[in-house]
Amino acid sequence: MENYFYFICLESNIALLREEIKLFAPELKPSFSKKNFLTYKASQLPDYDFAFALEWGLNNDVSQESIENKLKCTQSEKIPEGAPSRAYLKIAEACQKYEINDPSLHWIEFGSAPGGASYYLCQNFHQVTGVDPAEMSPIVLNHEKFLHIKKPIQNLRPSDFDFKGYQFITSDLNLNPKQAIKEVLRCSQFFRSIQGIFMTVKIVKKDHVKHIPKFCQSFRNAGFKHIQKCQLPSHKQEFLIYASKQ
Repeated sequence: MENYFYFICLESNIALLREEIKLFAPELKPSFSKKNFLTYKASQLPDYDFAFALEWGLNNDVSQESIENKLKCTQSEKIPEGAPSRAYLKIAEACQKYEINDPSLHWIEFGSAPGGASYYLCQNFHQVTGVDPAEMSPIVLNHEKFLHIKKPIQNLRPSDFDFKGYQFITSDLNLNPKQAIKEVLRCSQFFRSIQGIFMTVKIVKKDHVKHIPKFCQSFRNAGFKHIQKCQLPSHKQEFLIYASKQ
């Protein structure tokens, strides 16, 4: 017996989600779609977490009201006044989704400028180090909890860090996915205390979608036991990998 399943994505990522479904869930057959509300037919959903779907499940109701209610998951909050960039929302949504809320945590952010994510982290956690060759917003740079290392990640060495007790990494680098993941994992080895990584993976070419399993496997190979991927409402052509050791 065939069932109908729905998928909701951001409008910017419709093509990427379609490609992901085609590659990793070929048993799903396209059915009714309306912009970023897609439906597929199959006997059951595959055991796969979709990187470019905000929500998916059994589609029992195709009324306009039901579709509009489901599409509410695409709405993100407004950037708070004073926050330097949209990255504030991305890290806020990630921390909320995965319940990362221990105020004693020490964070390091790769690709921190102009400082949206670092601003959120300074407001909610103990200490933040931002790594970026570009300038940070003064509201972040002058924060008592913030330290700026003004270097590209490719040039980082263990000697650049006086403090070795970081517990979480977040990264939003403007590099191709393979290079960005390679550099973040290389630098993560500087710190034995790392518990988890939030890695924003930017997919600017549809061809990169086929490499999503390899991107996740890179974190397993580096010693991270639990790998999850998701789409956040504030994302553009990107998705989040959350890699944790616990």
